[in-house]
Amino acid sequence: MINNSMRFLEFLKLNEDIPVGLKNKELWLYYLRDNFKKPNQLFVTFVLKDKVGINPKTIHRTPIGVYCYPLDYIFDEEDVPFRGESTPTKIKVLKQLSNKVLDKDLGDKEYESKIKLIEKIVKESQNYVPEIESNFQKYIEIWEDKARTKTNFGFLWNITRMISMDYYNKKNHRRTNGPGEENPITWSKLLIEIGYDLVIDNGTGVIHPSEPTQAVFLNPKSYKVVGEEFVDTNAKFKSTNEPIGKLTDRIQKGWTFGLIDDVIEMNKSRLLKISTTDDIDALSYSIRMQKDNPKLFFKLIPYFKKELNDIIDEYINKALIFIKKDTKENEILDYLIKLDIPKVYNSTNLGYGKLIKYIENSNTNFDKNIKKKLIDATNIDDLEKYIK
Repeated sequence: MINNSMRFLEFLKLNEDIPVGLKNKELWLYYLRDNFKKPNQLFVTFVLKDKVGINPKTIHRTPIGVYCYPLDYIFDEEDVPFRGESTPTKIKVLKQLSNKVLDKDLGDKEYESKIKLIEKIVKESQNYVPEIESNFQKYIEIWEDKARTKTNFGFLWNITRMISMDYYNKKNHRRTNGPGEENPITWSKLLIEIGYDLVIDNGTGVIHPSEPTQAVFLNPKSYKVVGEEFVDTNAKFKSTNEPIGKLTDRIQKGWTFGLIDDVIEMNKSRLLKISTTDDIDALSYSIRMQKDNPKLFFKLIPYFKKELNDIIDEYINKALIFIKKDTKENEILDYLIKLDIPKVYNSTNLGYGKLIKYIENSNTNFDKNIKKKLIDATNIDDLEKYIK
């Protein structure tokens, strides 16, 4: 139970988690799949501002908290039905820290103990309408009967909702017409007081019927932010515009390779695109500058797995620019060829003739099937031009 010496809203504010900085380059779904292989006890929330916290001034009629989706649900659905009224800029990945969970597995014994605890809280408080205390059992039966979902989980959710509506401030006139408006703060506080830090609804629609699968962290101490990523490329570029702009300027103004490399290495996880006008990304840059910094390409590889799979032909073409007649070996081009990605053999842009010529003259041992597949894929005129 929350320390009585600390007001509930102060407790929320003091424990608000405000992580800063962008940690990874992949957009949100690829980022999640690449970085969180085991979704157990992980959740995703969509945020408009770069913070995760509980808003006590919510306009919604549900308990205040951090609303999110179980990560395994997102992996199954690959999208979510609702992300708030405003377009979010980021996702935050939350790790569950508390085992005080209310969900559909609520058994009879635990349910009965929670009802008794609620009765004790109501009787010891002067902030609930007297009608609850005078006939508590009848009150419980009424709201069990009117619960939308007829399970212990559904019963307890509806009962705590109605009791929070029967909470009143002594400065106000006592109501005589039954429950008033929803009271999200009191509702959340009551759930915490009876022992729950987190509510997980896996497909039953108890929290809200329009989103049958979701979760809400009631207690800011019950989760930890363990990851974050942008939701779309526009927000991503806008947020990282300053360091990216500096890098683009340095490339265009001819700054030394060493200074540019320093910026890329410090910001490499943000540099999916470092220019909006030219086709430049950090990996392409590293190919261009391989003579001065041959290790940078391989440092960036882990951040460009998806791009390598999707546009491998573009990267090979960029590497081919550095191949001359007497070139017998090129570490970057050799690496790209040996990946043997299917897109290489089905491209309308790849310079097949030059690539085959390089393989024939190279000191590197390539799989014979690679050359055969390249020959099958190439235009015969283009091939004869380079063979000559």
